[in-house]
Amino acid sequence: MDLKRVFNQRGFFHYVLVIEWLENDDKRTGMMLVEHLEASGITCVYAGVETSDGFRAVIEEALARVRDWGIPAIHIETHGEKPSDNIEEDVLFGSGDGPLLTWPHLGEMLAPLNRAADFQLMLVSAACYGAAAMGAMTGATHVAPFSVCIGYETEVIDESVIDSMIELYTALLVERVPPSKAVARAEKMLRHGESIDHSTSVILAYQVFRYCVQEFNKSDPAIPPARWDIYKQRLFEAWEMWFPRELQERDETYRLDWDIVTANPTDEELAEARAARGAKSETHGNRMRSVLLKSE
Repeated sequence: MDLKRVFNQRGFFHYVLVIEWLENDDKRTGMMLVEHLEASGITCVYAGVETSDGFRAVIEEALARVRDWGIPAIHIETHGEKPSDNIEEDVLFGSGDGPLLTWPHLGEMLAPLNRAADFQLMLVSAACYGAAAMGAMTGATHVAPFSVCIGYETEVIDESVIDSMIELYTALLVERVPPSKAVARAEKMLRHGESIDHSTSVILAYQVFRYCVQEFNKSDPAIPPARWDIYKQRLFEAWEMWFPRELQERDETYRLDWDIVTANPTDEELAEARAARGAKSETHGNRMRSVLLKSE
């Protein structure tokens, strides 16, 4: 079991694409962020949208212009819904009177862009409960929608968003620190009771699998070997959907290590692994497992 290798996954981008989807009377926090970042020499593209169709169009344009513009970091400045206690229920984000989007919808939009970005896409969800954007990994119907995802775990006020996001990008782009350290820096800019988290698609995939296996064993401790083999095969197929075989062949970070799924690591191993990413919990992995596999 090699816990360390799963933390090799990194994000990369040439510019920050700030998509601002807010109410008319909201403070324009996305535009304010762009102005500050550009003053620091950071390349940004600002897109103000009013509908889910407009949001989708911005993602599609970024995909069409990868060859000319390079790889973006997708920064979403919007409103997020508090996740329900029912992990089967999708979480909404967006603004206005029109239809909102779910984070799995975002996953469908971002999957082609992440592939075009050579699986290095960074997603930053600057919304209340924006860490629910990790739910873009839900299901296994497309490649992983991002490499790294960063988002707030709580409600946040406008000033917290501005201060923490400026600190995040300054740490990432000016001082070139790893995402885990950049997120820790950003969290120091938050008010009491606010928090931010991050993860990678590989870590989330392992969390989903661990939860699925635990639930499967819990539902039927005496699983017939043949049924277990079918269930395990589904998991392997899901992994190869998220992380295609050619990607696994050239980067071992993306290869499934079944020991990580089934083993019970020691406290020391877990502490070392969590320190490597600054991890706090497996909440998001638990939330995403429901759409992945259903017991026959």
